[in-house]
Amino acid sequence: MARTIELTGLAAGVSTTHAMDGDTVPIQRSGMYSSEDGERFIQILESMSDVYAAVFGPGGVRPSQVDHFLAVIRPDRQATVYCNELQFIARARINRVTRDGIRAGEPLFGNDIAGVEELELRDATGTRVEIPDDSGFCFILSHRWRKALLFDFSVFEPTPHRRTERLPRVFGHALTRLMFQEMYSATDSQWARLFAWGWFPFVGLTHDHRSQLLSWATTDRYPASLLEEICRAFTGNLEDRVEVWQRRHDLVAQEKEFLATALARFRAGDNVSCVSVLYPRIEGLMRRLHAEENPGQRTDQTEMVTNLVENQYPDSLLLPQRFGEYLHAVYFQNFNLSRGELPLSRHSHAHGVSQAGDYNLIRAAVGFMIFDQICHYLTD
Repeated sequence: MARTIELTGLAAGVSTTHAMDGDTVPIQRSGMYSSEDGERFIQILESMSDVYAAVFGPGGVRPSQVDHFLAVIRPDRQATVYCNELQFIARARINRVTRDGIRAGEPLFGNDIAGVEELELRDATGTRVEIPDDSGFCFILSHRWRKALLFDFSVFEPTPHRRTERLPRVFGHALTRLMFQEMYSATDSQWARLFAWGWFPFVGLTHDHRSQLLSWATTDRYPASLLEEICRAFTGNLEDRVEVWQRRHDLVAQEKEFLATALARFRAGDNVSCVSVLYPRIEGLMRRLHAEENPGQRTDQTEMVTNLVENQYPDSLLLPQRFGEYLHAVYFQNFNLSRGELPLSRHSHAHGVSQAGDYNLIRAAVGFMIFDQICHYLTD
């Protein structure tokens, strides 16, 4: 059951460096660390543990036995503490596409989830745990072998302010990071290799396929067979995907005839026609979105991409910053005719200098994946 204790003081934050008496030290007033942060994570975790270990009696709770932990710290130094007794109510983005959707009571699996949008905390009685906007907190969360620590002491002195973040959303994205850590820990070299291949770990792919794709991106070998497998899996129910896009988004409904034509040509194995129809419509979707949200303002590719990704939650599994980079580096990639550098992109296609051999099944399927990713942004 929850326990209430009185702290000797209110933490101002966590020291980010070693310091001696009289030194100036920077402090971190709020943040998140996970198992991926190694020794730094352990240091902060142990310092937090030292504050609250006495709550659980002389024997305490062994660190290896802590699945989750929450301390809600009020300005009067009263803290309510929970350990391994909370219930979690998650709201997840679903990644199983069917015309009829998911039925109530239907089991979901790892590949069916494309991120946790919100995580609500409830106590042992099922009552929602409230963390007031003037109260600090320390929260430990686990997923299988991975753990995360979130804390916020910024509401206390010396510069107190009321918290504005929606904590269920913050906690949901923290759980997403644990569940899909490989997406967040990918290195710059992995991203560069993916972009060179023309690929992205699209949210519409299964968790298994995203993991395999990122794993292969640690090597220089081009995984042709895996990419073809991913394309076949993604496009297996493409008719259902297109139907869902059109039902959920007015902007996409306007593309009905173009999408139907692109899909028909894809099924016929006519990848030249499929890409020729689909690629311009991707830009058109972003262009109309920008015009709708920014009437009267100029529109270029930079403005379109920025408008698409700038208001997304940065820790979402949609990876808005990286997807913006992908659109610039791959979809809007430039060409150089004099040097014979003619990658298939929106520009080389529009200017008539792309090469017929690049209009293959993979590039056509990736076009639909880009469209799908953008559709997720329209409702995030």
